[in-house]
Amino acid sequence: MTGQKVWTSHAARADVFFTLVRTGTAASRRHGISHLIVDAHAPGIEVRPLRDLTGGHLFAEVFFDEVRVPVADRVGEENGGRPLVRTSLGHERAAGAMNQAMDQAYIGSSTVTVKPPSALTPAANRPPTD
Repeated sequence: MTGQKVWTSHAARADVFFTLVRTGTAASRRHGISHLIVDAHAPGIEVRPLRDLTGGHLFAEVFFDEVRVPVADRVGEENGGRPLVRTSLGHERAAGAMNQAMDQAYIGSSTVTVKPPSALTPAANRPPTD
């Protein structure tokens, strides 16, 4: 496997990566994708942290240079990764929706509601700025 992934969350601490790789022809867009579990410490993998202004790094770039992945580490059938990914993304989106629903924080007996910044408020609802 050879390629690159940017904005990978927690890559510097990962022991495995869940990857989608093209295993079919470019013409088989929907059916030519396989889902692999890749050992993050395998030869040919390089993780480069993307540092923020504080020096921290939640995200990283991951480079794969001719990484060998055993067939046993493929999830499902070869070229059959798309249905698996659609299900996984559905769960991820549902978790994101739950996080948004939890925007209310309970402190003691009082409730604090987190509101979006004014930049996200539609212009029609903003007070005029003269």
